[in-house]
Amino acid sequence: MKLFVVTLAALLAVISASPRTGPFKVSVEKIETNLSPRVRRAALSLDEYRQEQLVDHNNYRDVHDASPLSLDANLNAEAQAYAEHLAQLGSMTHCTRAKRQLNQAGIGCDEGIHGNGENLAWSSSQTTDLNTATKMWYDEVCLYDFGNHGFSMETGHFTQVVWRPATLLGIGRASGSSGTFVVARYNVQQGMSFATNVGDKPASLDDDCGTAGTDEPEEPVAPVEVSALADARKDVCTNLGYPYPDHTPYPDQFGYNSCWLVCGNPASQYSFYIFPTYFFSDVIDCKKSDGSFGVCSGEVCN
Repeated sequence: MKLFVVTLAALLAVISASPRTGPFKVSVEKIETNLSPRVRRAALSLDEYRQEQLVDHNNYRDVHDASPLSLDANLNAEAQAYAEHLAQLGSMTHCTRAKRQLNQAGIGCDEGIHGNGENLAWSSSQTTDLNTATKMWYDEVCLYDFGNHGFSMETGHFTQVVWRPATLLGIGRASGSSGTFVVARYNVQQGMSFATNVGDKPASLDDDCGTAGTDEPEEPVAPVEVSALADARKDVCTNLGYPYPDHTPYPDQFGYNSCWLVCGNPASQYSFYIFPTYFFSDVIDCKKSDGSFGVCSGEVCN
């Protein structure tokens, strides 16, 4: 099982406007296997799930002296509509300003939405509750530089979770043939003044940058399926100066063209960079829509 997370911030709202922008930063986290102690909570109703994620948010916010959030009916409805939309699409894509301007009714992403801040999570499992969603967003605290406050693509989930001006939260969860999607909506989007709105590093954070109060054991991440040309992707990443871990996913799992390249982040085991095809000229493999492997020709998988 694989679990992916993406964050939306003011600085990222127009990232799709330029076809030459990149590489893009995404993060991936593991989800528990059937041996996990969290499986006992794997059948939560939506209302129970929302309460659980609210408690997790407020526990983490308390560590950073941020006021607790409250669930909001409008944000819940919008987050749920958008989660169902993503489950139907089968891929994660943020509710950007450009998408809102399309004013597509009923998907929780139009010009009338109440939520500005947004965090997303996805698991390949259709039966998981994704009860670690808030935890893995917050766990980016390990990468946040409290000595040089500011927005980073590596820490945007964390800063949105603890963003002090936010007061309201909405949670949506939906499953489809491609897995389970979770949407968190916040009434305030992170913007400027990170030193004020994130605050100082809490003394309770572990010295090794583990997260406060969360000491669950890590589980191994299974290697993803690979083709005969998979080594080519590893070679290209190495040439670009990035690692290629065994659990590196294919770009289609993030909603990007299958002929793009995913490389590891040297600073984080479960964090990756996605390179569009114009970053390299090597021949690499790709995954077709039927799940079989092919060879890339430009951005076409043959």
